[in-house]
Amino acid sequence: MRRAGRVSSPPNGTAFADARLVDRATHRHDEDELTWVVSGSCTLVIGERRWNVDTSRALVVPADREHVVVPRPDSLVFPLFFPEGLAAEAHVIPRTAELDSCVRVLLQSGIATPRAVAAARSEVIRRVGEAVRRRPELVLPTDARARRVAARIVEHPASALRLEDWARVVHTSAKTLQRAFVKETGMTYPRWRLRARLLAARTMLEDGRSVESVARAVGYAGAGAFIAAFRREYGVTPGAHRARVFSDRS
Repeated sequence: MRRAGRVSSPPNGTAFADARLVDRATHRHDEDELTWVVSGSCTLVIGERRWNVDTSRALVVPADREHVVVPRPDSLVFPLFFPEGLAAEAHVIPRTAELDSCVRVLLQSGIATPRAVAAARSEVIRRVGEAVRRRPELVLPTDARARRVAARIVEHPASALRLEDWARVVHTSAKTLQRAFVKETGMTYPRWRLRARLLAARTMLEDGRSVESVARAVGYAGAGAFIAAFRREYGVTPGAHRARVFSDRS
């Protein structure tokens, strides 16, 4: 894979037409992107997270985020760019008839009136914003076996069971569970478990528990690794997060 490069955002309506070219290039844009599939599907990779995007959903890619887009053969995938901003993190957006109608105007901006294009852009931004706000921070898989594993981890975030251990518990293979987590949550099992642990930790910190006790409660042997993981996820240390919450309450 080539080194990541900054790519100027092409005009809305310019398709990712060559899957071979996109597959090789990790790139980033200066504006938030809404990845929109007209036909077929694509895989989009940001860091260690991977999403399958098709005609039932779109994906928000924040500005300046390195990513790779890999369309399936005979697929048509369009990037739509929004300097106004859409979301701070990557989000899957369910597609609706209303959203499809607005995006259709943007994809045909060459024949639509400027007023219609402006109205469609505003409506897309509004609807995407609403979808982002409704989206739960921890997506649960729908596969019955993977969902059972997810529920147990939410209840017991300190569990040290590996994916292979869970596979035996729910009578399937580790590969099957991994595929379910990636397909239905956009995250590998280790990444999903980390997100679940840190969300549980955040709640405990907001309840006033110490950093050390929270670290143990979510499966860390020591506070150091927990603090580092929390900072990578949220941009602040656990102690700073707790202090800010209590400062806001006072």
